[in-house]
Amino acid sequence: MKRFIVGAMAFGLLGFVGNAEAQPRSVDATQALIQEAWSRVESYTASVEVFMQVPMGTLQLPYSGSGQLAFRKDGSFGSFRLDSQGELALPGRDRSATVPQDLRLNFHGDLFHLATRFLWQPLVLQYNAAEDKAEAGSLYDLLFQSMGAEATLQVHPDVTVHETPAFLIEARAVEDPGDEGTPTRGMFYFAQDTGILLRLDAYNARGSSLLALTCRDIRLNAPIDGDRFAFTPPDGYPVIDLNRDESIEIDLPPLLR
Repeated sequence: MKRFIVGAMAFGLLGFVGNAEAQPRSVDATQALIQEAWSRVESYTASVEVFMQVPMGTLQLPYSGSGQLAFRKDGSFGSFRLDSQGELALPGRDRSATVPQDLRLNFHGDLFHLATRFLWQPLVLQYNAAEDKAEAGSLYDLLFQSMGAEATLQVHPDVTVHETPAFLIEARAVEDPGDEGTPTRGMFYFAQDTGILLRLDAYNARGSSLLALTCRDIRLNAPIDGDRFAFTPPDGYPVIDLNRDESIEIDLPPLLR
């Protein structure tokens, strides 16, 4: 699941006009068209808008924000800031607490960092996706293999996203994860001319939105300075390596205990 979420954070950066008369295209044929278009892209940059729900036990913490994404064949780079929205309802109590926190997501190639004051506690989560890569392959080879292994896929009529013609593939989880914080359905919108993932929407079993990524202002073959995405942990933020540590202990403030 960790790999799925990261993969979703690293891709998933990212309208509805269909031809009702056309015969539906198969999943394999659609994926082949996406890969063929993607093979012609050497690099691109984009602005990304993000909404996500972060599970914490039985709670869901909503965040929204924006950032910059840069991709080139030898690695992807990105930097995002997400701010919490509204208030956190306290379970079993007749009051709520404002959560003054933000998330800062940074990725540089396979290395991901998430810095936050999670419930007033500063920390940095570090994850190296290269250590979990069991198989070699192109970016979309790995994405489609993961989607096919974990979900049933359906191709919808072609759509438009910000005036760009797009393929739309729906993925539904084969198994019910049994919790409301895990996606069970995803809608993937790929640009027809470039194969770039323009939009990703993920929902839980109840149909609630868990993740929405939309990319705009795409520039192809723009110069990219990967060093500008290099990450240095802020002073006073302990670093937790998710490749080594299986659990994270959060010291809840008295109001939430």
